[in-house]
Amino acid sequence: MPVLNPANVAEMVEFGLHGWALSRFAGVWAGIKCVKDNIESSASVALNADEFSVSLPNGYAMPEDGLSIRRGDTRHEQEARLHRHKIGAVQAYVRANSLDRVTVEGGVQPKLGIVSTGKSYMDVLQALADLGITPARAESLGLSVYKVGMSWPLEPRGICDFAAGKTHILAVEEKRGLIESQMKDVLYGMTDAPVIIGKRDSEGAVLLAEEGGLTSTQVAMAIGTHLLGE
Repeated sequence: MPVLNPANVAEMVEFGLHGWALSRFAGVWAGIKCVKDNIESSASVALNADEFSVSLPNGYAMPEDGLSIRRGDTRHEQEARLHRHKIGAVQAYVRANSLDRVTVEGGVQPKLGIVSTGKSYMDVLQALADLGITPARAESLGLSVYKVGMSWPLEPRGICDFAAGKTHILAVEEKRGLIESQMKDVLYGMTDAPVIIGKRDSEGAVLLAEEGGLTSTQVAMAIGTHLLGE
């Protein structure tokens, strides 16, 4: 089941609407990750139905018989349809609607890429602010940020484009890592693939722990330590 991971209260609404549209297009259940920082908080959010739109993928080759279950469907046929077609349809929807996107550009020679999702993405933005890394400073440092809207299944084309040319990618996510392992699978065998760090650094030491809450201060320390070691 695809999992949408909103970063704030406003995205709870936006991703909820995308979840319905994604479900209809790909014939799947869709989940949305709810953490207390969003669910147990309040915010002023501009809601305008005219501003929300959905782009259905034009390049996706839909099977002739569609993706929905049908009368007489066996469990084997359903499983085959899921793996051969539905997951690809989900990822195509993510690409068409730019749910995963670059939010901080690293200039013409980016070195470090930060990939994050949900509440942890807000921690990344706060960490950069605490470190005094403005967009202009990020460009001079070669630091880019990639925001993932759907944490599973990870859309591979976007992450490959983002990883190109970088030496390291830092995965920032709370609790057990989900995106980090998917990135390693996607980028395995890629020419000049970047080193991926996150829960552990390149030496195997704990970097962003799985237990407890992840804070912007911890994220800032991880980013700062890496930049100082360059």
